[in-house]
Amino acid sequence: MDNIKLDLLEKNDVCVSFIRRNVLKKYGSSFSVTDLAILTGGYVNSVFMVHGNNSLFDRSGWIWTKTVNKNFLNYPIIMNPSGDSYTHTDCLQRYAQTILPELKLSTSLDDFLKDKNIILEYNVEEVEYGEYPQWAPDEIMQERLDKELKNGNLKTTGKIFTFNCADIKDYDAPSFYLDHKEYVFEGKKYIRIKPNFNLRSNVLSNGVEIDRFSLSYDKYVWVEVSPVTWLIDRENNSLISKRALLSGIRFDNKKEYDGKFENTEMYRFLNNYMRRDLFNSIYKDFSLNRSNDLSSDKLDMLKGIINDIAPEDREAYLKALNELNGKASTRK
Repeated sequence: MDNIKLDLLEKNDVCVSFIRRNVLKKYGSSFSVTDLAILTGGYVNSVFMVHGNNSLFDRSGWIWTKTVNKNFLNYPIIMNPSGDSYTHTDCLQRYAQTILPELKLSTSLDDFLKDKNIILEYNVEEVEYGEYPQWAPDEIMQERLDKELKNGNLKTTGKIFTFNCADIKDYDAPSFYLDHKEYVFEGKKYIRIKPNFNLRSNVLSNGVEIDRFSLSYDKYVWVEVSPVTWLIDRENNSLISKRALLSGIRFDNKKEYDGKFENTEMYRFLNNYMRRDLFNSIYKDFSLNRSNDLSSDKLDMLKGIINDIAPEDREAYLKALNELNGKASTRK
């Protein structure tokens, strides 16, 4: 994954009054917000719907940009659902804005796309790449998953997804990231997350209301892991997420933002955690003893993808791989 970096858009890439990116001139400046983004604290708006659609899947929201507002306390600029920009007085520490990642490539975009299925929608090229929790299944499936988990029937895949678990109202609290296991049931993958929603009540895409004001609300929500759709920006050798994927991540813990995005807490999260969760095929939970298939072909495959493992995870991966080698040797 060394050729991939995650980034945020600039204000003028997406601002409705001055959209610099040609791909967004075609697609528009509003982006739908996933259920996961809502559950991790994101705002949604039911007035400004993406492309004028009338679906709970098409509600727009507030998204981070990496542009600094030098006229207002050197804070980052936020885009609202109508595509206009603004800056909040404490937005460096706020958690409620959503993350719309841009995937930047250091290699050729054409080479990257050559084995992928490209579709055309709203006169914009799109491609699916990577997976992330996005939408909550209906109430029937929520109950089934709860029951299967309680009865010990759900299996984990070994993958985890990492989000911030700090309360979004506690602006000064240190970021504390929490891992969420991925489960598989009837061929689909899910995570289980406790809502960390904002001061407003929210309705998920399945029609279930998440009520902030109910003190007894202590229920976890299942979210399905599904392919992520990206808008192809050939002019900038990048991909832009079609949806805001997550919230609850603080932009930075400093008093001011100097415009150097690579020095921020947000940038570190995007490239240390979200990038790994989106694109890695082998994961941070390396308890590989779940598998009974210790064939030489599988071992060769595992050895061959070491360069695809996030650098911070390689030591644990190699340790688990050595354990696998030992088990394979004892079976000979």
